[in-house]
Amino acid sequence: TTDAVQQPLLPRGCARAICTEPVAFHSPRFSQPSIMSPRAVAPALDPDDDDVKYFKDSKATSVTSASGTSVWRLLPLALVVVWQLHTLNELTTYEEYLRESRNKHHELQLSLVQIHSNSSDCITKQREKAATVSLLEQKLRQQEAKMEEMQDLNNWLNQTATARDTSLRAEQAMRVSLESSVQGLKEQMNLMQGQLITAQQQQGTLHSGRGKKHH
Repeated sequence: TTDAVQQPLLPRGCARAICTEPVAFHSPRFSQPSIMSPRAVAPALDPDDDDVKYFKDSKATSVTSASGTSVWRLLPLALVVVWQLHTLNELTTYEEYLRESRNKHHELQLSLVQIHSNSSDCITKQREKAATVSLLEQKLRQQEAKMEEMQDLNNWLNQTATARDTSLRAEQAMRVSLESSVQGLKEQMNLMQGQLITAQQQQGTLHSGRGKKHH
């Protein structure tokens, strides 16, 4: 058992100081302190008492001020939350842009690889075409050299043919001249033969006339 301890009335404004924790009291009957609850220590309070009213008003004011203080304290937190949400939205958008950029970069890399492959094929084909063109140019130069040789040969043949034509014409002229000379000689020979026959006939006539005179 514990002895009831009489508490004096609290002055105005001290009602807030009522302890809510268990209080230890030293009883003369026991060597160790007795622990009493706050309800056993605190006296019964009248609701119409000024101290109780003041305590209620003070408590309501403290709750209101605490609520206002909590609101003002929560406002920066709300701003931080809004800013974090905005930042998170921006980061999400940036992540989407980054993902799109990564996909486009991958597509561009594939396109560059394809272009590089096509460029390699084009370079190979260009080299093959260049080799073919070089071979054709070499053959063309050979054909041009042969054409020049054939042209020179043709010119020489033309010159030779012209010279032969000139020689043939000269030979034909000489032949015609010789034929004319031969014909003239034949005519002269025929004439001389006629003259010879005439002379022989005249000489025979003369001999026959002389023979008759001698007889």
